[in-house]
Amino acid sequence: MSFLESPRPSDEEEAFYARCRAAYLSVFRSSLTNISSKQQLCHALQQAGRNPAHATLNKYWTPRTSKLNFDDFCEILKNEKNTEESELMRAFRKMDLNSDGFVSHGELEKALTTRGEKMTTEEVNAVFSLADINKDGKLDYAEVSFK
Repeated sequence: MSFLESPRPSDEEEAFYARCRAAYLSVFRSSLTNISSKQQLCHALQQAGRNPAHATLNKYWTPRTSKLNFDDFCEILKNEKNTEESELMRAFRKMDLNSDGFVSHGELEKALTTRGEKMTTEEVNAVFSLADINKDGKLDYAEVSFK
């Protein structure tokens, strides 16, 4: 097939690659820059709307991995589903132990230090201080941005 005969990418494909590029460029200065660590991969995936678990990161960043390029990143995004707002809201409600519409520092700490991939108290404090935008000591559904 010649260049003139090659199929034009669909609008959906173009939109997908535009989102990949936007996420990549929010972490790197150029799409020619390689991802050189698991932490960079995690950050780029988060910028693309993913919430990668350690197992997901380990799947793509093995002990033999030294770098991933933009095309590799796009392939990962094709394989890993986007975190839906409904999933995040469900998790938020699970942390709201007294169902008052807010997550206190204590509720967040209990959830993040006892379940799943456990965080340290210092990590919880950092997350809480970043998420508590209005600095009222609690997180409410409207305060936490899912977009």
